Amino acid sequence: MRPLFALLIALLPAATPAFSEGREVIGNGRLFTNDFFGDGRDRWRTGSYVYSHVRARDTYTGYEEFGDLIEYRLRAEIIAPATGPAPGDRPYVGAMSIGAITHFDYSGFQVSLGSELTAVGP
Repeated sequence: MRPLFALLIALLPAATPAFSEGREVIGNGRLFTNDFFGDGRDRWRTGSYVYSHVRARDTYTGYEEFGDLIEYRLRAEIIAPATGPAPGDRPYVGAMSIGAITHFDYSGFQVSLGSELTAVGP
């Protein structure tokens, strides 16, 4: 219960009307990955699913300022040991993340800056 409460407190500043004022949805994205499909080998980043929701103050031009374009990201993944589980260790672990990332132009460079809060299973 504490992690959920901490998450709600961390997201509280983003829920103000001034923060979301003038922002419009410019797109959603989904990405599924599973490394087994490529060559039949399952590595330590076994599989993941990411959902992104992108909002911006204006239509995307490629030259946004810091904070003009924000991507809200939900991610779930399965992680396995790189060399196989040690005796008594778990074979897999689940991880779920929620985060916010801003994409902007800085002197001709496309920059992404943000943060994610990740919960890792037992």
